[in-house]
Amino acid sequence: MTDIEMHIRNMNGLLDWSKKNFPDVITQTIDAGLDALRRLQVIDKPCMFCETFDFATAAVHTSIKGSCISLAGGFTRFSKEERFKYCPVCGRRIKYEN
Repeated sequence: MTDIEMHIRNMNGLLDWSKKNFPDVITQTIDAGLDALRRLQVIDKPCMFCETFDFATAAVHTSIKGSCISLAGGFTRFSKEERFKYCPVCGRRIKYEN
């Protein structure tokens, strides 16, 4: 079970309990938090691009003149500081191996 799944399970229990014991505003707030966690859960799942693209071969560079994306050739890899932080297709945070 992932952290997000655990939090969703806990929030569902809290939501059920709050419907019996608290005013609607508390229940609506918990429900909104659950919606946000569910959306985050979808973002955490990699898209086809995330699963197949080697992000170590691409970097984002920004200067006064503008921004660009650089692609490495051969066996060259960019440092973690230069690599993409998020997938440009689905927005999921890229997790690099140590």
